[in-house]
Parts: sequence; structure tokens; C-alpha cells
Amino acid sequence: SQLPGNPPSLLASASVCVELGYALQCKRSEQIILARQDREDFTGHFPFEVPSQQQIVFHNATDLSAQLKTLIEAQLKRYGLV
Repeated sequence: SQLPGNPPSLLASASVCVELGYALQCKRSEQIILARQDREDFTGHFPFEVPSQQQIVFHNATDLSAQLKTLIEAQLKRYGLV
């Protein structure tokens, strides 16, 4: 769903809000990745306060896989695990 505005705000499902709220409360910030599929029929932004470097906007499964790999490798390098 969308709320009016410029750009409009998108409303996530209640399940997504609960899961993200849990993650924000119980996990370290670097353990959270917010992924959103880019869709022409839903323009706007989600009102979540997650750092931009931990957000992924993807077009299809191949794009998501590539972006996740890059993001996870970058996080692991920070701790010398790759």
C-alpha cells in the first residue's frame, strides 16, 4: 500500500514490520539487511531507519543474489573473515 506524498511512502505488511522491529531491537546494526524489490507499480520509499549501505533494491532473483553476495562479503571483510 501507499500513503500520499512526494514521493509516496510505502506501507510494508504487518509481518515485515514486526520482523524488522525485532531485528532492530535484538540484533547489531551490521547484522540487518533490508531488501526491497523494485516494482513499477509501487513507487516511493519505505519509512525504515536502516543505513543505506544495508539496504538492497533489486529487480529480479539474479540481481538480488549478486547484491547479497557483494554486501555479505563486504561485511565479512570488516571482521577479517574473508
